[in-house]
Amino acid sequence: MTSATSQFRDGIFYLDDQPQFFVSADYPYYRDDAAKWPARLSQLKGLGIRVITFYVPWRHHEVDGSLDFTGRTAPNRNVLGFLRLVQELGLLAVVKPGPFIHAELDFGGLPERMDPRQSPDLEPMRTAQHELSYWQSYPLPTPLGNRWQTEVSAWLRAVREQVIEPFRYPGGPIIALQVLNEGIYSDANRSLTAYDYAPPALDFFRRWQEERGRAPVPAPRSAPLPVRPADALPHLDWGMAQADYLSTVYRFAAAELAETGLPLLSNMHPAGEQPAGWDWWLAKVIPEDWGPVHYGFTNWIGVVSHDPTAFYRYLLLVKRAIGPNLEENWSFSDIYDPRYRHTVIPFYQTLLAMAAGATGFNVYTGVGTDGWDLQLDSISKRPYPDTAPIGADGTLHPKARTLALLTRYLERFGPEWLACRSRQDVAWAVYPPYAALAGWEVTPQAWRMAGIEPPVAGAGGLDGFMRTMRLENRDFALVNVAAADPDPAVHRVLIMVGSAFMAAAVQERLLRYVRTGGHLVVMRELPRLDGDLTTPCRVLADGAKELGRGAFTLLLDNPFAGGLTSPNTSFLDFLSAAGVAPAVRADGQTTQAWVRRHPSADVEHVTVLSLCEEAREHVIATGGREVAVTLPGRSAALIRLENGRIAAALVKGINDCDASQATPAVRTAEEHLEAPGPGDWLWLSGEGDEFIPWDWQ
Repeated sequence: MTSATSQFRDGIFYLDDQPQFFVSADYPYYRDDAAKWPARLSQLKGLGIRVITFYVPWRHHEVDGSLDFTGRTAPNRNVLGFLRLVQELGLLAVVKPGPFIHAELDFGGLPERMDPRQSPDLEPMRTAQHELSYWQSYPLPTPLGNRWQTEVSAWLRAVREQVIEPFRYPGGPIIALQVLNEGIYSDANRSLTAYDYAPPALDFFRRWQEERGRAPVPAPRSAPLPVRPADALPHLDWGMAQADYLSTVYRFAAAELAETGLPLLSNMHPAGEQPAGWDWWLAKVIPEDWGPVHYGFTNWIGVVSHDPTAFYRYLLLVKRAIGPNLEENWSFSDIYDPRYRHTVIPFYQTLLAMAAGATGFNVYTGVGTDGWDLQLDSISKRPYPDTAPIGADGTLHPKARTLALLTRYLERFGPEWLACRSRQDVAWAVYPPYAALAGWEVTPQAWRMAGIEPPVAGAGGLDGFMRTMRLENRDFALVNVAAADPDPAVHRVLIMVGSAFMAAAVQERLLRYVRTGGHLVVMRELPRLDGDLTTPCRVLADGAKELGRGAFTLLLDNPFAGGLTSPNTSFLDFLSAAGVAPAVRADGQTTQAWVRRHPSADVEHVTVLSLCEEAREHVIATGGREVAVTLPGRSAALIRLENGRIAAALVKGINDCDASQATPAVRTAEEHLEAPGPGDWLWLSGEGDEFIPWDWQ
């Protein structure tokens, strides 16, 4: 018999060795009256939620110099009692002890004494201009400082010993832990000079350079004006060291929690909206280096159904590595965007994440609350959040009913969904050093005066590639070629914008990809220098003359230079000429479709997202079959086909944001199924249907 375990393997959660689509909901117990906990947890269970996530705020549980996890000083500090309720209801839990948690709490949940102004031995984080880095009105301590690390270790150890260990799975409900929040201080998408120039961080950079055989130079504080490529080396090093800085802090926080044996998760947030933000994010976010910490992500990104920039930033977030969404905004409209009060917005975004490869989603937050004190949060309005599926008084928002349809679909088909795969013939080669230089925003003229083309990674490269691929509903992958060999059996074509430099080991890796059957496409130029920007290295250029079983194409131009504003149809023509046909065809660019196929059964899951304003039928061709679904404008659907027949359908027939409606219908050449009228509709073969009529007016 297999021993009871909880694990994340390759981004998928396994409970007792069985894959689980990771559906969860957050309940901030510390913001609520403890007397409400049993009813709210029961309501979440009634919506099909099986995993409860929650932060454990340090500033909430530290009282007069001691920690209270039992409620001796206030009932809503009794996190042990909360966990007992979770267990009694047969639910599971993910504990998130931070230490910094954001969550709209004062000082991000840190206690006041962690303010460097109150503790002289707490060194503050600093920017390139030597200014303090702030959260709200609080200067932040550098996470590499000795006092910070001592205090954080003590906090995490106390949570581990007093909260986690007594309730660790399988004896208890805790199946996973989350460390930190969206980077260190919700800062992974900040600029390369935003942090950290505190003395401990500068010492870290010096050691980083020495370990790589570099002559230590001062940390750069402004964009380089290279006379030669080598003049940009300190800026390249600083950008790459930022990734190791983040990795080091993740590993430090994980060290106190790893003894539990539970899987550790991150919750990375998206790249910034501005073009350079893509490169700042790609330079820092390298989950392959996080050791025991698995990739997860959040969505605080904008309304993806209405904003193309948000749509593709979300794709970047989901595609960067395999993992679950750990915070999908189902509940916040007042402090983010008023459109989030409508059910269609989080439903659409959740389906986009699933289609793009997310292995789970989190309803953040599942419950509205109104019972916190001002010491914890002196800013937020009540209730928090304002439009949760379950209100602060227990009232069910219309979101709750649609959420229950989605959880029912996934309860039935979640493991099967994970076993299915979307065809990803084409992959983009992520090479983080290119982002580490591109993020400095050096003028193209300055780079060209140094004799090289400007480095391109996210902006003017990956962004345009993603937009171009989705013109034909082509799915794709991102492969970090600095960390792993791309697989030509999975990704027939690998594409990147080249630059004058690349580490010799990575050049050799790309050659192996070609010689084992892959088709490598490099745009603009081939590297002639090693990763140090100085040593000549033409491994790829010389080796590409002997292709083995693969193919190599050098495109002198970058067809994606226009970014999101100018998708490139000539590249799609190139793919077709190379024999790489789309796996899915749709009736127009306003139909976004993904198809996941089972490897050993005739089963397909089709996701359809509408980008048009009006209600209409969307037609998708997949595997020689045609399936159509009727949707309102900017709505979404899931369809399951088995042996060519409709086996399940979940259709959002009401767009309550744009006042658009349609009677859900799904058809193939042989079948036509239709709901009784406009509304949200779940149909399961052999089980009938569930229909939620909704007067959106």
